[in-house]
Amino acid sequence: MLEKQALWLGPWPTAGPLPPGLPVTPDPPLWVLRAPEDRSFLGLVRRRVQTLAIWFGGLTRPVVDVYETEDESLVLSFTRSWGFGARWAVRDADGQTMGTFSAYPNGCVAWDSLGLLLASFENGAEEPLGRWLSPRQTELGSVVRADVGVLVRFEPELEAKPWHKMVLLAMVLREECR
Repeated sequence: MLEKQALWLGPWPTAGPLPPGLPVTPDPPLWVLRAPEDRSFLGLVRRRVQTLAIWFGGLTRPVVDVYETEDESLVLSFTRSWGFGARWAVRDADGQTMGTFSAYPNGCVAWDSLGLLLASFENGAEEPLGRWLSPRQTELGSVVRADVGVLVRFEPELEAKPWHKMVLLAMVLREECR
């Protein structure tokens, strides 16, 4: 999935029969990821609750998981850290931190796994919904409306950087960033 330079994200169909190519699942996901050129199924997005400390009354926080293909291989997870001005941590399938991001009123800012500025997400007035800018102010990608979902496009600069795409994709999946 992360080898693609564009992804279509849309809500999981909740009424009627499933469109062709989508797997039957007992627990409906939040989003479906498809190839924009032919709408073939690439993955899905689920939310779960993580319980952290039973002795404090069961502190919980949401975790968003992104899975690839029908066998639901985990690609990435992201969750919010604790505290004011908390960042969202993005981890790969092995639990390694790929980067973090924070939401602000005008967009989001992302950092790589070393804490270096990766990109800022600039909300658009209309179309595109927004775009990612590198620290050098070059465009890394954009998000535009497409049917009932959004089309996420990555610039060629990110083609060999799937870990950066993970962080940027997580930013789009958080409502604060769109």
